[in-house]
Amino acid sequence: MRGVTDFEYELQLATINRKLSKEVTTISLFPDSEVQHISSSVVRELYSLDKDLDDYVHPYVKEKLIKRGKNIN
Repeated sequence: MRGVTDFEYELQLATINRKLSKEVTTISLFPDSEVQHISSSVVRELYSLDKDLDDYVHPYVKEKLIKRGKNIN
């Protein structure tokens, strides 16, 4: 599941599956950070705290943020 929308959908399916058969077990897996969505708000917050962004944004995006400076809101 990549986000809340995926979770809500899968939760509905798990609920239906459980009602259809008590023998069905639903297992949810979460992706590696490389394929997870991260909001621009989180990126801006990390940047404002001088945290490393290498794991979260493409080098081009990081370069543009640095050129814009700290006032990125």
